[in-house]
Amino acid sequence: MNVLDFNETLLAVETNDEDLLRMILSKTDISFDARIDDVYLEKWTLLEFALMLDHRQCAEELLRSGATIDVESCPPERRLQQIQGNIELITEEIRFLRTINIQNEDKQIEYLEKRLLQMKKMKTVLENTIVPGPLANVEAVVSASDQLTVSWKDIRQRSKDLVVNYKVEWSLCDDFNSIEGSLLVNTVMKNYAVISELKHGLRYSVRVSAASIGGFGNPIPAEPQSLLLSIFPKIEIIGKKKKRSIKTLFAGSFRSHKVMQRGIYLVSIIYSEMKVCTVEEYLPIILVDQTQFCIEKDEMYWAIKLSLAWDEMQTLQKANNSISSNSHFRSRFIDAAIQMHNVLGVKDIGRVHYQPIVDEVNSVSFIVTVRLINGSQTAQGLTTRWLPLNKIVRKRGSCQSMDLLRAEIFKIINFFESSHIRLRRGLCICYASVYGYDIRLYYFRDARL
Repeated sequence: MNVLDFNETLLAVETNDEDLLRMILSKTDISFDARIDDVYLEKWTLLEFALMLDHRQCAEELLRSGATIDVESCPPERRLQQIQGNIELITEEIRFLRTINIQNEDKQIEYLEKRLLQMKKMKTVLENTIVPGPLANVEAVVSASDQLTVSWKDIRQRSKDLVVNYKVEWSLCDDFNSIEGSLLVNTVMKNYAVISELKHGLRYSVRVSAASIGGFGNPIPAEPQSLLLSIFPKIEIIGKKKKRSIKTLFAGSFRSHKVMQRGIYLVSIIYSEMKVCTVEEYLPIILVDQTQFCIEKDEMYWAIKLSLAWDEMQTLQKANNSISSNSHFRSRFIDAAIQMHNVLGVKDIGRVHYQPIVDEVNSVSFIVTVRLINGSQTAQGLTTRWLPLNKIVRKRGSCQSMDLLRAEIFKIINFFESSHIRLRRGLCICYASVYGYDIRLYYFRDARL
């Protein structure tokens, strides 16, 4: 980022100009963890500066763009000391400049007076800041043999001070006398966390707290009070004959797949906060091809690219029908995708996950699409229903393939959300660890570059 971009970004934060800041962030790579290049602001990042000025709109825009803050490493008391030191320094410098005659004295004094007003405002904001209230609906579930998934209700809208991150802690004691581990959720747009690499056979308790720039609020224990990591919780599904309604008359040829036979299936995970769009209380699943279950890499790569152009499906279908050389898989996949569009009532069914979920024992493969929608967007299908994501994950039946798919849901969503976080500008060193089908990428970045 050049000096001009930096000055514009700083100006947007100083004036709380959300629109200007959004425009700059969309066109410029900004190192959010870099300190402000100003002698009186060099201790803070843009996000810290916005929060201490109580410029909530700009702070929220920075948080949405990936900016983070560690409130534990710099508590309010330390920030107040920094601000008080600046107030004394600026006041003394203004007094000195007014006693001497130098060129551009008025401009320098004007700049110092502006900084002095900002420091006094920041001091007032910090002195009156409060920690967030308790979280609501904190729930934990066993989502794999070595992991728990904890979720909570978003409290950002009703919190007086802006929530900047969440802390998740887990313990082998119900009273949390000793803490086994903790993780910081810096992405406040996400109200859940996955705790991995836990020990099999132990019983864990989890609690979550929210933080503003004033610090962390009281941690709230998750329900249930403790969870045993043995096997996935079994829930008996009692089959109930459902009455047919007028909605089912418009569902076309779609049927909810509760038992998977050999083949390739298209699955759509459309979610909002901690709810997922279902059809007849099941994930929407469309059969692509029952004659095979292996998917070639080239075909999978083609499906991933296709998920960037759902609006062109009708055109692609016509072109595909006129070209006899197109593969059988691609033709069937386009048909399945169009059917999924009709069932859910939306054209954009999300990005295709980078690899299929394969049940080799039963010769079943799932191609999964993922999409996060906000509260103002809804799926329009007549048979759709929004259900808690935890309920879908916990559901167990007689179909091994479906159980395997449900066990992967949180990992798929985690990958989807992580893939949308832009790398910040700088020199990165990256290496990959490969475990079977699982490829993990790690990178290290020098913030000075």
